[in-house]
Amino acid sequence: MRIERISAHGFRGLKDVDITLDNLTLVLGANGSGKSSLAGAVQMALTGHCRWTTSDGKLAKPLVRYGHTQATCEVVLDTDDRTVVCGREIITGVRPYCSAPGRLDMLVAVEAEAYIRQLVPGIELADCLLSSEGFIDLPPKQQQATLFSLAGGEADAQWFASQLTEEEREAVRDELATRLVGAALAESVHASVYARRTTARRRLKELEAQLAVVVETAPAVNITEMETALASARAELADLQVRIGRVQERTRHREQTQERLARAEADEAAIRQALEQLPTTEPPTKAAVTKARKAVEAAQARLDEAERVLTTAYGELAAMKATLESRAPADSTCPLDGVLCPRGDELVALADKLASECAALTEMVAQREAERDEARQTVQEAQNALSQLLDSQQAAEQTALRRQELEERLESLEQEIEALRGDLREESGDIAALTVHRDMVLTAIAEQEAVIRTAYAAQQARKHREETERMLAQARQEVALLDSLVNKFGPAGLPAQAMTTTVGQVIDAINDVLKTFTGFQLAIDPGVDFSLTVVRGDETTPIRLLSESERLRVGVAIQVAFAKLTGFPMVVVDAADRLDAANRPQLLAMLLRSGVQALVLATPGNGHTPRAPGLVVYQLDDGTATEV
Repeated sequence: MRIERISAHGFRGLKDVDITLDNLTLVLGANGSGKSSLAGAVQMALTGHCRWTTSDGKLAKPLVRYGHTQATCEVVLDTDDRTVVCGREIITGVRPYCSAPGRLDMLVAVEAEAYIRQLVPGIELADCLLSSEGFIDLPPKQQQATLFSLAGGEADAQWFASQLTEEEREAVRDELATRLVGAALAESVHASVYARRTTARRRLKELEAQLAVVVETAPAVNITEMETALASARAELADLQVRIGRVQERTRHREQTQERLARAEADEAAIRQALEQLPTTEPPTKAAVTKARKAVEAAQARLDEAERVLTTAYGELAAMKATLESRAPADSTCPLDGVLCPRGDELVALADKLASECAALTEMVAQREAERDEARQTVQEAQNALSQLLDSQQAAEQTALRRQELEERLESLEQEIEALRGDLREESGDIAALTVHRDMVLTAIAEQEAVIRTAYAAQQARKHREETERMLAQARQEVALLDSLVNKFGPAGLPAQAMTTTVGQVIDAINDVLKTFTGFQLAIDPGVDFSLTVVRGDETTPIRLLSESERLRVGVAIQVAFAKLTGFPMVVVDAADRLDAANRPQLLAMLLRSGVQALVLATPGNGHTPRAPGLVVYQLDDGTATEV
């Protein structure tokens, strides 16, 4: 795979830049000409972020050049079977897209991002390839993780397991069941076994303290024989309890019988008194009741007849009043308006007659109402007399029933009293002697139980001591095992061994590049704190203390080595002007020999433009690139 072309329009300090790349492409420009923008455009196109955004591509500073409404940055990749355009369009946000003419339709957004990720190594590695100090500026742990990933991830759970004994592997089986590799895996396992060791040590101290307070116990005794004797005493006690219970039950029964006898005798006296107080009146005869009923019926018949006659009179009176009202004139005014009416006297006479008849009928109605009221009074008196006879009859019947009930209850009480007096003549038994015997047996049982409890406590103490000694031995073995695992998974243990073993090839690849244009080598310190150092003869210098030019040369060597190891042969060397006139040609020569495609950004040197096969030079001025 190879990068054919880079283009950027309206991106940061760039106006319109379209650069065709060779094996080595040198872009020269003064400060502010857009070199950093060009490096950022390449990084943005391939990773979705740059130095002016956050790591997830959110804008931290404006990316669109002043005066432009949008910006684009594209990288054209020549893969084994197609040419792919990878780009980002920036308006208010960043929109990724990619296409391959004739082979791949235009993809945008999520699909484009996924396709670009297939062409470019991981984001962290891509940042290291596209910036000379991308790897050097990483925190030590990320540097270590990056080296592990370049080494193929050999220090995985299987590799760590192979360095352990069978017992140690079983102890961390759950911790090794993970996808973590390298330092992350070692730190995870180390944290887990360290916590377990802390718990195990605390448990060991607790067991030692428990064993210190466990005292020696008396010799063992035959607990079975003592339990047999105790069982016999308990059986005797149970028999005594039954016998005492029976006597107590008979005593309670005698007391209850006496109480029942007293109640029965009191009830008997009360019933006899109630019988004496019952009235002796005779009930009314049936003939008297029948005569009273017939009197009520006769009075009711007379009342019904009076009601019928009165109803008829009411009807006649209403008809007479209606006739009288219909014959009278509607008002006092004559329709003839003062003319002499020929029928006047006849109408007056007729009205007087109807009024006289109506008055007579009204008087008759009043007489009929008086007769009805008299009939009602007769009915009421007959009904009252009948009610009195019926009440007397019912009272006599109730008195007879009450007398019969009392006599039956009295007979039952007499039988019950005789039976209760017979029960009282039986003896209840001697409870005092039984109680004394029971107390003696209880005392013997209590003493025997105390002896057995003492024997069991001694037996349990012996078992507890033996169990504590066994658990103490196991706790010591567990602490020793966890001590070994803590040491092995500590920074100076297996992680250091893994770093030396698996990352050695990556360091060797970096040093192969360094020796072509520097006089020093790169080394790692896989101890407690991972660090990169530069070795010059007998002198060792941490990489963070190097000068700017030395950091650049080490960074470029790391870029080239990473490009060869990842199969993405493209690096961006920014700020190459940190090198002096003597070291710049060495850098360019190394890059041409490396076989890795490189984009080098620098300010002009002594005015001399380098020339070499595979080298193309561009001049960047005010955001526009021109080949020179």
